[in-house]
Amino acid sequence: MTYLLETYGCEMNKAESSALDSLFRERGWRRLGPVSEGMRPQDAVPPEVDLVLINTCSVRETAETRAWGRIDLFAAAKRERALAGDRPLRIIVLGCMAERLKDRIKERQGAVDWVVGTSRKEALGLILDAIERGLEIGEVEESPAYVFSASHLEPGAFRSFVPIMHGCDNFCAYCIVPYVRGREVSRPPSAVLAEIEALEDSGVREISLLGQNVNSYRWPGGGEAPEDAMPLDFPALLRAISRALRERGRGGIRWIRFLSSHPKDLSDELIRVIAEDELFCRHVHLCAQSGSNAVLAAMNRRYTRESYLGLVDKLRSAIPGLSLSTDILVGFPGETEEDLKLTLELMESVRYSYSFM
Repeated sequence: MTYLLETYGCEMNKAESSALDSLFRERGWRRLGPVSEGMRPQDAVPPEVDLVLINTCSVRETAETRAWGRIDLFAAAKRERALAGDRPLRIIVLGCMAERLKDRIKERQGAVDWVVGTSRKEALGLILDAIERGLEIGEVEESPAYVFSASHLEPGAFRSFVPIMHGCDNFCAYCIVPYVRGREVSRPPSAVLAEIEALEDSGVREISLLGQNVNSYRWPGGGEAPEDAMPLDFPALLRAISRALRERGRGGIRWIRFLSSHPKDLSDELIRVIAEDELFCRHVHLCAQSGSNAVLAAMNRRYTRESYLGLVDKLRSAIPGLSLSTDILVGFPGETEEDLKLTLELMESVRYSYSFM
C-alpha cells in the first residue's frame, strides 16, 4: 500500500513525520510524492495512493491557511475517485492544528477520515490496521500523555533530530504551543541514549536535540533502566550523552546541537558543558523576541533586556567563537517605535548569525 505525507511547521513536526515514515516502512507501505501545489484535484493524488496524511502547524495563521488549502484539494480528489468508482482514498490530519480544532476539522471538511492530535499518535497503528484489512474505524482515543517515538531517522541521512522533551510550561502571551502540545514532558534518558546509539550505527554524524524549550529538560528519576534511576537536568543529560558516545569509542556522531533555548533556563552549568566538550557545536539558538523590557513583560518572557545581554556576554566569554541565532517578533500589541528601536539596537549589539522573524 502507498501513502503521501506532507509536513508543515517546526522541527518537532519534521521529526515526528520521520517517525511516521519509520512506522509505515515497518508495515511495508511505500511513500510517494511530494505533490506539487496548484494541481487540479484529479492530478493531486497518484491513482495508486491509499492514504494522505497532512502534519499541520498552528503557530501561524498562514500555516493553517495553507493546510486548509491542501486538505480541500485532497478532499476534492477523494470525491472524484468515489464518483469514478476507483480505489478509496483516506485522509488523516495530524499535528497541532488537529489538536487545536479537533472535531471542527471534520465539520468543515467531511472528507477527512481521521483527526489525530498530538496525544493521539498511538492510535495510528489501529487506523493502519483498519485500512489494510478494509475495515472501518471510528474516532481515535486520546492518550493520557504524549508518547515519544523510538526513532526519528530518515534512512541515509547525515543528520537527525532527536526529541528529548515535549510541550511547554512558559505560556508566553503570543504562543499557542502549551495549548496544542501540552505541558512539559521529558523523555527518559535511556530512550534518548538508545536512539542516539541506533542513529550512530545507521551512519548519522550530527544530531539536534529537540524540545519546545529544550533546556528545561528535567527527568525526575525512577525507572527500570539504570540510566533512568537518578534525576537529570539538561546539562546532566548532555554529559551522559557525551560519556555514552565516548565509551562506545566509534567516533561516529561528531556534532551535537540543540534547540530551542529559553534565556531564563540557560544555566551556568550548561555553558560549562558546551565550553568543555568539543562534541557540542559552538552555536546556540537563543530566542530574544524583543529588545524592549516593556514588550518582554507583556509577552511574559520572564527576563529583561539587561539579563539577556548579560547572558550573551557570559556565553561569548566562556565559549570563544560562539555564534548565536534568535527569534524576533515585531508588531506585538502595544509596541512603540521606541520599543522597535530597542530591538534593532539589541540585534546590532549581539550580531546574530541569523534570525527567524
